[in-house]
Amino acid sequence: MSSPVIKKTTTESKRAEQNRAAQRAFRQRKERYVKELEAKVNSMADWPARMERLEKENQQLRDYIAQLESGQQEERLEKTKGLDTLDDLMSILKTHHRPPIPSRPSHP
Repeated sequence: MSSPVIKKTTTESKRAEQNRAAQRAFRQRKERYVKELEAKVNSMADWPARMERLEKENQQLRDYIAQLESGQQEERLEKTKGLDTLDDLMSILKTHHRPPIPSRPSHP
């Protein structure tokens, strides 16, 4: 039979090997995690410049929309002026004497 000292030494060495493996795995996970964080930081490095470009583009688009809306309002005003003139003409025609419209002769 094996002595208790040998069993204890074998158990301790197995346990020590498990601890080393666990530590190695932890270091590898930690290293992988740090590398992922560094990659994220690097990819985010250009964000301020990108944000500035997008803000400028957004303002340009807002200005363009304002110009379009302003042009549409001017068109509406022009159309409204035309309608006012048409309404004025209709009013003049209704109030001034006009010869009656001859009726169609009826056939017996």
